[in-house]
Amino acid sequence: MQCQQWCNTRPALSRLIQLLSCPLCDSLMSDPCVLNNCNHHFCRRCIEWSISEKQASCPICLLPAWAKDVKSDRQIGTVIGCVSSMDSHILQATARNTHGDSCGNPIRRKLKSRRGMRQQCLMFPPVSKTCEPSPVCSEKGPSSNNGTVVRSLHTSVCL
Repeated sequence: MQCQQWCNTRPALSRLIQLLSCPLCDSLMSDPCVLNNCNHHFCRRCIEWSISEKQASCPICLLPAWAKDVKSDRQIGTVIGCVSSMDSHILQATARNTHGDSCGNPIRRKLKSRRGMRQQCLMFPPVSKTCEPSPVCSEKGPSSNNGTVVRSLHTSVCL
């Protein structure tokens, strides 16, 4: 499959990742759970912490919620596994691309760790022969004739 087709897939996949992300930690749900009373989904760790430490209610709709209302959702877990795998395959396929401008801009997204405290940058390997490390995360990204534009875009993602 050509890189351009993969690049066109990224926005749809990014939207799907957003829909499968926990509203509390903003990461793909880990051990996805659903609250029985309102059907909102969260990471198990996030919702159990929220119910026990913050409030005994759903963080989204504020309906009362207790630990007994938290149920695993294996189907969503399976979907998340498939989406994560697709995301990895597409990143690998587009990273192998070296044909210039059709995918020359790095695809950037913010991922938060489980604790929601640390952010990482995901960038494609450089598409040109020269690259400079980011002053923030030290990852090497694509360079261009005007490297300051690429560097400032990458730095804004790192921060």
